[in-house]
Amino acid sequence: PVARAAIARLDKLKGAATGSLLSAELDLAAFNLPAAKADYQSALKAQPDNIGAMLGMAHIALLQGDQAGAETMIAKAVKSDPTNQAAVSALASLLASSQNFSKTNDVLQAAHKAAPTNPVFVADIVSLDIRLKKLDQARSLLDGLNPKMQDEPLILAAKAQVALARHDTPGAKTDLA
Repeated sequence: PVARAAIARLDKLKGAATGSLLSAELDLAAFNLPAAKADYQSALKAQPDNIGAMLGMAHIALLQGDQAGAETMIAKAVKSDPTNQAAVSALASLLASSQNFSKTNDVLQAAHKAAPTNPVFVADIVSLDIRLKKLDQARSLLDGLNPKMQDEPLILAAKAQVALARHDTPGAKTDLA
């Protein structure tokens, strides 16, 4: 009751979407999926491009065994903001879990194109390439990055992962040094 009263005050101050998102989180914690879904729908009605609400709806769809519905909702979130790491990672993970690696690669490449200096997207592409045994492709991506990105911790770790996948332990140590 105290949380619900605080959410009602927040709605008045910040708008319905904010309170609806918090209410949805409380409902999810109580595993009240119908109420959480209604709250996320309210947030989307108030703010149709609200990524958090879209991801929440996708989460509920997954909990209910509706992978196609989850994929559709997450894809909508990515379309709304192709640089949103949470949305891109969720969609890539969902696609990879169903062995749809071509589509996973498309999602990650589009995110990298939209945000070429985001090391998370590069690391995700490299991880996928390693999984698919495309080590030359992974190394080529890493070598072609802007020189300012070469010292990013995620990029150094990705280089080391490629070296380890090639069974080049000394190279991995050099990449991490």
